[in-house]
Amino acid sequence: MSGDTEQHGAGTPGPSVWHVLRGPFPRWWRVLAVVVVVLLLLRLILGVLAGWDTSTTLSALATAALGLLVLVQVRPRTGASEEGLAVRGHLSRERLVSWSELADVRAEGGRWATAVTAELNDGSTMQLPAVQPEQLEEVRAARARFTGQDRGTAAQEP
Repeated sequence: MSGDTEQHGAGTPGPSVWHVLRGPFPRWWRVLAVVVVVLLLLRLILGVLAGWDTSTTLSALATAALGLLVLVQVRPRTGASEEGLAVRGHLSRERLVSWSELADVRAEGGRWATAVTAELNDGSTMQLPAVQPEQLEEVRAARARFTGQDRGTAAQEP
């Protein structure tokens, strides 16, 4: 499976080892990051021209760095582990969906699919953030690997 592997420490909640499925960085995140950086640089330049002292300039730079760090940390992601899928949407808490709760994973939108959704056993669906339709087989392969099912069975369960 492509993606990054993240290790969690002993006291850290969540899967011990999981693969993060990240598609291309969502376009609106890029636009937002660029707008934030441009506005902060403009503010710094205008502040320096207006006669800010060194401490005010450093404070503004630290605020900008903190803002960008938060922006990177809150981005949506989906991870797979032995326990199930760890899903975190935009500014939301991470939710662990166990493999036993998962009925099917599919691409929504027909031929021009743009989203991957998980159908749960209770009939509800949830979008898998940062998973591209091209990565659908990777999610199914992760499910098969972690549950011991072959790929065909995992994709055809009711």
